[in-house]
Amino acid sequence: MKNILFSLLITIILVSCSKYEEGPFVCFKSPEKRITKLWTLKEYYVNDEFILINDLGIEIWEKTYNPDGTGIQTIQLIGMKPVNENFEWKFNEKKDSIFERFRGSNNEWSDFYSKKIIRLSSNDLWIVEKNNNEEIKYFFGIN
Repeated sequence: MKNILFSLLITIILVSCSKYEEGPFVCFKSPEKRITKLWTLKEYYVNDEFILINDLGIEIWEKTYNPDGTGIQTIQLIGMKPVNENFEWKFNEKKDSIFERFRGSNNEWSDFYSKKIIRLSSNDLWIVEKNNNEEIKYFFGIN
């Protein structure tokens, strides 16, 4: 009986983590527990071309996902003060995409938009966003 329960547990863990193209393939934390933290943008790609965020005039790009479905995005342009934006987030049913919406300067919420998660581990959050003819990949990590 113990072997059957152990096998069932391992199968559930492997199936729940293998939903992301880039892994991880084994995990012991739920997606909610893995995503809720402070993330720093490490790499940025447009149509698979690596772009330094400094070339975009950005010194710091951070996102904090809170357990209650809220968050704060901080972007600091080079030589400027950081700008904080409040946002709300939620997973889709399969938890392989994330929906986000931001509060504008007029204090109104934007519509939710979806980004596909291709990796979600304790140290990596890789997401893909498709806009018009562009595919943008954000590779966030922790410090």
